[in-house]
Amino acid sequence: MLEVHLVPHSHTDPGWLHTFDKYYFMSVERILDEVLTALEASPQRTFTWAETCFFARWFDGCSDGEQARVRSLVRTGQLSFVGGGWVMHDEALTNPHAMAMQMAEGHTWLRDNLNVTVHVGWQIDPFGHSTASAAVLAACGLSSQVIHRVHHVTKKRWREEKRLEFEWEVAPDQSLLTHVLYDAYTWPTGYDLEFQHKQGDPPSSYPAKVETAASGLSKLLLNRSAAYMTDVMMLPAGGDFRWDQAGHSFAFVDDVIRRINDEADRLVAQCARATGPTRVSCLKDEVRLVYSTPDRYFAALRRQPRFSTPPRWRDDLLPYADKPADYWTGFYTTRPALKALVPAATAAVVAAEWTGLAARQAAEEVAVAAVVAGASAAGAAAARASGAAAAAAAAADIEDAATLRLARRRAYLSLHHDAITGTSPPHVIVNFEQSCINASRDAAQIAAAATARLLDLQHSTGPAPWRSLPPLRPLTSSYSESPMSPPGVLVLLNSAAFSRCELLPVRLANGSLIVDADGRPAAATYTLDTDATVETAVLRACVPALGMQTYFVEALGERALPDFSSSNFIKDRVASPAVRSEWERHHLTNFVGKPSKKIKPRTLILTKGCLGAEVNVTTGMLSSLFDICSNRSAQNSASASNSSGAMGASHHTLRIRPELALYRPCKGGSYIFRPVYNATPLLPEYEPSARMHTRRSHLFEEVTRASAIADANGLPYEVQARLVHIGGVHRIETMAEVPHAGLQGSENEGGRSLESDPVEAHAVRLRVKLSSLRDAEMVLWLHTSLDSAELRVDDGLHTAARARPPSTSAAAATS
Repeated sequence: MLEVHLVPHSHTDPGWLHTFDKYYFMSVERILDEVLTALEASPQRTFTWAETCFFARWFDGCSDGEQARVRSLVRTGQLSFVGGGWVMHDEALTNPHAMAMQMAEGHTWLRDNLNVTVHVGWQIDPFGHSTASAAVLAACGLSSQVIHRVHHVTKKRWREEKRLEFEWEVAPDQSLLTHVLYDAYTWPTGYDLEFQHKQGDPPSSYPAKVETAASGLSKLLLNRSAAYMTDVMMLPAGGDFRWDQAGHSFAFVDDVIRRINDEADRLVAQCARATGPTRVSCLKDEVRLVYSTPDRYFAALRRQPRFSTPPRWRDDLLPYADKPADYWTGFYTTRPALKALVPAATAAVVAAEWTGLAARQAAEEVAVAAVVAGASAAGAAAARASGAAAAAAAAADIEDAATLRLARRRAYLSLHHDAITGTSPPHVIVNFEQSCINASRDAAQIAAAATARLLDLQHSTGPAPWRSLPPLRPLTSSYSESPMSPPGVLVLLNSAAFSRCELLPVRLANGSLIVDADGRPAAATYTLDTDATVETAVLRACVPALGMQTYFVEALGERALPDFSSSNFIKDRVASPAVRSEWERHHLTNFVGKPSKKIKPRTLILTKGCLGAEVNVTTGMLSSLFDICSNRSAQNSASASNSSGAMGASHHTLRIRPELALYRPCKGGSYIFRPVYNATPLLPEYEPSARMHTRRSHLFEEVTRASAIADANGLPYEVQARLVHIGGVHRIETMAEVPHAGLQGSENEGGRSLESDPVEAHAVRLRVKLSSLRDAEMVLWLHTSLDSAELRVDDGLHTAARARPPSTSAAAATS
């Protein structure tokens, strides 16, 4: 007997063709109202919900009586929840930490309001599936999941091999039971029971429609059963924003289920009279259909003897393709401005959460100390002051809680698989962008206030310049930020669970100096801007995990300039013209491309410690990476044995040939990367008027190639390579800035300027970082990320990088 679990559900995107708010008032509110009434009409009916963001909004607007009705349906199991995250997150672009945070937000709401613990993941619409996402679901306590978008060739093979259900190994000792939907998360084609009999159809046609639907659906289910190992199947019953007429739809489905089960009962009675092979063949034709939920389905599946040793799977299921040549990789790069805003918002939320927690813990410690100190008359005054500070911090925590909760939910909304992917229309993308901006703003204000309270509690005496801290903001290379003037305070927060060392650009008023908490000049280099009133400092900062580092901005005053050759060299722009010229002679060199193609391309060598990089002067691109120390040893050995040992000849040199290419728009829109024409080089191999600039300091060496080819706004294409020594690690960073090259997008979307629509501007910086070269074996670790750069008008060109999706936070090793 084939047991089919029919799972009524409604897939409700919190922003796709319309915004979150419009979808709620247009569809979601009515769906949930209808479902609530329909479930109460029959205890056999069930319904499954996934997106907590929508349900929370609807539930909070219900009366006390309606909320009690909902809780009753949850207790009986008629209303079930799957996934449980605030949204159904994208799996290719969202980093695992962000996935976990948004899952925690949704699960916490369900637990606190409905006493629900989710056990089944429901990732039915993301454009491909990753092991990272499966691992996050398993870490959140889920034991199984349902997915859908698997490469069409893979899914076809899995149907033939009965592998649509398997254990996804996400760790050596952890796996997630996974069910792949047969073809879609909607009703089977031709058997959409919600609309088989529409309201207003003649009643006389009803019995025939029930009979036709029952007979055809039974045959279809029997055919599908050949793709599964057991006699238990799941049938999704719904679609996008479905069951908005739940009462009418459930009534028809009730009759279809009753007709199928009546036929099953007839077959059982008939088979009871048969014997031998006839009886076995008879039982194979029996189908029984029941209302169910994913939890019930997986419980039934685990009870099947034939499923005691399910197939195993370990790899990602990316990229996704639903037909030949239609790879869903366009969304990897669509609307990079939004892709930069989303992780910035989630990082700001994390910073606000842990700084608030640290401030609260410090306030509690101060309160305890105040009680102890208050035992003596001498400590009474200090106790009152400390107690007042602790009380103020506690009051601020209460005020910030609601703001932070709203900031979290705004940030997590943009992790949805139609948000960060950039696959929504422009007006919806703008809405997602504004959610990220608002989340970042509110979280930054909370983090700044919490940091000020924390520092104030830890340093109750003396001046406290941090008491007027501005809202915290991420340090970027954007030149739109206003410069800091002395006296000022710069607090760096690291919201990651590991220590970080970075070179951070900080804009300052000319004549400023960054010093650490002890008053010593911080490790930094300074460059004067073109207007001579503003300078950019590149600060080397190391911040511990979940920690902070405080710096102060002071006026340079009479501080003596260090020797340029010293490793502590910090200033260059306040020197006399003669001294400035001397610095430029040592630290800044301009190169002009050679006028003949026949001349061998010139190269520049960048070195820091044992790491070296060779840069092609003609193109500005890296041509090789090498381990100087190992190569030097190899050369000495080769010289001793009368062998040649030229630089780069040993196995410690890696020759590379990076390329940047442009593609014309493709017909796949925001989803699919399918170019119309072959790629054309972004930068020509020979460009006489291109200029190369090199800069060397104790922190880094870099070379920048500025192309003579400019966009419509006069901005050149630039390629930069930087060799960095920071935090005890030598690494190389390459960056290509393409200010006028629009990335993947639909053909009918015209380019827009920053002022009219910032998310439609597609300029990006593509960064690649190399952490190290191994001695025993040559391994190149590439970390790719997309950053928004100067946002300009899109001229319709599209570019793509042959790389792993940027936000998977995974390194790709190439030997």
